[in-house]
Amino acid sequence: MAGAGGADDVATTARDPGPVRYPRTDVERPLAAFRRLIESRFREHWTVEQYADELGMSPARLNRLCKQLLGKTAKTLPQERLLLEVKRRLIYTRSNLDEIAWDLGFRDPAYFSRFFKRATGSTPGNFRSENNFDTTEA
Repeated sequence: MAGAGGADDVATTARDPGPVRYPRTDVERPLAAFRRLIESRFREHWTVEQYADELGMSPARLNRLCKQLLGKTAKTLPQERLLLEVKRRLIYTRSNLDEIAWDLGFRDPAYFSRFFKRATGSTPGNFRSENNFDTTEA
């Protein structure tokens, strides 16, 4: 019977290592390399194929590793990093939306706004007005 401590639970546990709690294994090293690569390339809007090629693996393998270790797709990780940077700039800078879009690799401000709204449910302008950190107040 699954879920009652039987063989199914052991098999599931063996396939699902859960959070990383021990030194990097052969499975975890490529994921760490992927995260470093995301950090250096997220502004360039690389595809999963470009990341996988740079890491010397297939896109399917990269996606499988991400799902196995993080429960997310390989496409999601660079998008999350890009979204984090967009939010930071909206909150902590006075740059206009076009400047932020351009600096983060969006060549079309309309696409920048659609990307942000799809990810957050809010427009960049609304997000900024609701979360703005005013550095001029003492």
